[in-house]
Amino acid sequence: MKFYSVFFIFGFIALQFLPLSTQQGTESCNSALPLNDLTINSSLLQCVEAWSSQNFIIRYAKTVDNTWSFILSAPDLGAYIGIGFSTNGRMIGASAIVGWMPADGGGGQVKPYFLGGQSPPEVMPDQGDLKIVNGSLKIESVSSRLYMSFELTAELPRQSLLYAMGPAGIFPTSPDFRLREHRVMTATTINYITGSQSVVKGSPHDKLRKTHGLMNIANNVATHASLGIAILVMGILQVLAMLARPHLDSKYRKYWNWYHHNVGRVLIILAISNIFYGIHLAKAGSSWNGGYGFAVAVLALTAIGLEVKKFMNK
Repeated sequence: MKFYSVFFIFGFIALQFLPLSTQQGTESCNSALPLNDLTINSSLLQCVEAWSSQNFIIRYAKTVDNTWSFILSAPDLGAYIGIGFSTNGRMIGASAIVGWMPADGGGGQVKPYFLGGQSPPEVMPDQGDLKIVNGSLKIESVSSRLYMSFELTAELPRQSLLYAMGPAGIFPTSPDFRLREHRVMTATTINYITGSQSVVKGSPHDKLRKTHGLMNIANNVATHASLGIAILVMGILQVLAMLARPHLDSKYRKYWNWYHHNVGRVLIILAISNIFYGIHLAKAGSSWNGGYGFAVAVLALTAIGLEVKKFMNK
C-alpha cells in the first residue's frame, strides 16, 4: 500500500480517539443567563440544578401576586425538552410544558400538554390545567443550550415536577403536534421557598427498565471500545507488515500485496463505521455527524489528490 494510503488510514485511526465533548452546552447555577430579553431581574431568580445527569437547570421567581416566572435550560441535543407539574409525582394526569428548536433552522415552539396516559395519542397538545400567562411561552437556543421560559398564575405551583427529553431529531409537527415518547425522564419534588429538591424513587418497573437500559449502554460502549482497539491493532500490524515486505521479484510479493491492500481497505471501513457508531451512542446529533463527515471527506480528498499527484509525476 502506498505511503499516502497509510497516511489516510492513520488519519481515520486518529479520529477514533478524538473524544466527543461531554462539556458541550453545560451550565450551572453559577453561570450567568445569556438571555437579553429577560422581563425579570435575573438576580431575583432562584436556581436549582434540577437533573444533574442531563444538566437541566430550573430558575424561577414569584414576580407579582400569584404570578411565577420559570426558565428551564438544558443542552440543545436536537430533541424536545419538557417539564411537567404533577399532583402525585406521576406522569399520568400531569400537565406539562414542552419546547423544541428544530436543527433545520425552523422556529422554536412551546406548547402545553395534558399527559392523559403513556401512549402518544393520550398526550394531548394545548390541554391541561396550567394557567399560563398569555404570550409568556418562549424558547431559544444560545451557546448549545435551550432556554424555555414561561409564566404561571398560581398561589403556589405544584411541587412534584417531571423533567423529560425526547428522541433526537423527532419533533411534534402540525396539525396534531403529537409528542413522541420521551427518551429519558425523571421525577422530583421541589420546595419553592428554600430551593431544595429531592428525586422521587421510581417503581420496581422503572428500576428494572433503568437497569436494562444501563446494561444496553454498557454493552454498546464495550462494542465501540472493542472495535476501536481492533482498529488500532490492525493499524499497527499494517505498519509492521512494511518491515516484512518481500522484494518486487519475490514470488511471495503478490500474497503480501493482497494481504496489505485488503486489510487496509477493511481497516478504513471499520474506522469510518466506528466513528459514526460512537456518535450514535453519544446521541451527539446531526452536527457531530456532519463534522466527522466533513473530516472524512477532507482526508479522502487529500489522499486522492496526493495519489494523483504521485501518479502524474511518474
